[in-house]
Amino acid sequence: MTISITSILEAELPSLRECNVRNLPVFYQLSDYKEMFRDPRTIILIAKDEAQIVGYVIGTLETNKQFHIISFTVDKNHRRHGIGTMLMKEIEKKSHKYQSVMYTTLNVDVNNHDAIQFYIRYGFKKIMVMNHYYGLFQNGYKLGKRIRIK
Repeated sequence: MTISITSILEAELPSLRECNVRNLPVFYQLSDYKEMFRDPRTIILIAKDEAQIVGYVIGTLETNKQFHIISFTVDKNHRRHGIGTMLMKEIEKKSHKYQSVMYTTLNVDVNNHDAIQFYIRYGFKKIMVMNHYYGLFQNGYKLGKRIRIK
């Protein structure tokens, strides 16, 4: 397995959506991905195993001080091979181009224990519970990480 981490090309957006649908309960439409792709505040990175997208991370500058990870996944059969780590390190490195950013945040289902442990390993902490964030009976956590002290 040879994994490469790159910025996405517009022609790869349908494959990104397929990766989303295969792995996450929350789906975005192709038009949403196109809008994110065209937003200069948004960074979309993909992990490819040869020609197949096996993971991705999307982050955006939400405020002058906050970078938010919108969506992050690795294919189930490619997990625990360091791909999530490669994506997290690269998005953090690329988000540093925004000099004013002091925090990175993300949202995660309270029942997604593997993801929560992954994020905690990278310095994220639970900020708050978001009731019904993933539907009527599914809460989410907002996690945050201080990346810069001013």
